[in-house]
Amino acid sequence: PIAIVALVASLFSLYKANKTTNLYKLSYYILFFNAPMLIMFQTRESTLYGVSLLLALLGIFMMGKYYERNYGSANYRSITGITLVTPYAGLMLTIYLTALALYPPFPNSLMFLNGILNSELSTLWYIAVVIIFFGNFLIAVRVMAKTVFGKPNTNVHYIDLGPKERWLHLTMFIILLVLSAVGLKELLA
Repeated sequence: PIAIVALVASLFSLYKANKTTNLYKLSYYILFFNAPMLIMFQTRESTLYGVSLLLALLGIFMMGKYYERNYGSANYRSITGITLVTPYAGLMLTIYLTALALYPPFPNSLMFLNGILNSELSTLWYIAVVIIFFGNFLIAVRVMAKTVFGKPNTNVHYIDLGPKERWLHLTMFIILLVLSAVGLKELLA
């Protein structure tokens, strides 16, 4: 019964995440979308996956603050092609979305796989795993296509990350790499 409720709530969060163009809301929806995995995995795997997921979502949330401060809103609809004009902001948003999309060697993918391998799953949980895996991937790819890549909007004055923000995001990236090493160690153990 809890698996069915978690799956329905997860599907609703996927729907909402697919409809939003706001980075703040996207962070919240993706957290709720991934919640069934935190329930399904054992305590250690759930904790490691949760920490890596929260770190990637914190990065997306902080990029939303960057958007709001520099462009007036956390909506990414009109801010396209940031990699070409603001390479640091484009790189960081790409890293966070790639980690979210469960690409190896980022910790989310390693913790996700480790949690699956160490859990006793039923058919319903396998369905939830497939939905969440492809949902994360498709949401991240959709956001990347609309923000990171494409032709820059000539009506927007693009501003890159400041030095303090770069260091903060670099620190978060290093933490993601450390979590990747922990995830690989857990996976190989």
